[in-house]
Amino acid sequence: MQIIVYFTGISDYSYYANRADVRLRLKEICMRIRLSAGPGLWFAVLFVFVLAFNLAAKDKAPKMSNVQGRVQMMNKDTSTITVQKGNVQRAVIYSAATKFLAGHSKSSKPGSVDEVKNGNYISCIGDFNAAKLTAKECIYRDAK
Repeated sequence: MQIIVYFTGISDYSYYANRADVRLRLKEICMRIRLSAGPGLWFAVLFVFVLAFNLAAKDKAPKMSNVQGRVQMMNKDTSTITVQKGNVQRAVIYSAATKFLAGHSKSSKPGSVDEVKNGNYISCIGDFNAAKLTAKECIYRDAK
């Protein structure tokens, strides 16, 4: 097998006196290529994995927040439910798109906001806007 290599940086090949010097120079060049290509290849693979994980992370839905407790007060004019757990009161905003379910999270049936009463235990999930939770789903029941 014969390898022909063209050197672009050297115009005079008389520097190499015999074939042994040429072979040594070729080995040096091949080793430099191997050493420089190895880390470059690993860097490229790592870069592709980082991009793939970032794209996968963007596809995930944002994490929902949860507010649980007793219904303290309902205001149907402002579509707000005040939920109390311990001494802390939280405001939950609902809309026509909010899904209400009666029962437990594992066994529930469709319900409506008209069936929610003061003193019911409620668990709402959604997104926080300032200090209020905008509910996407609320599950309510009589007892905790």
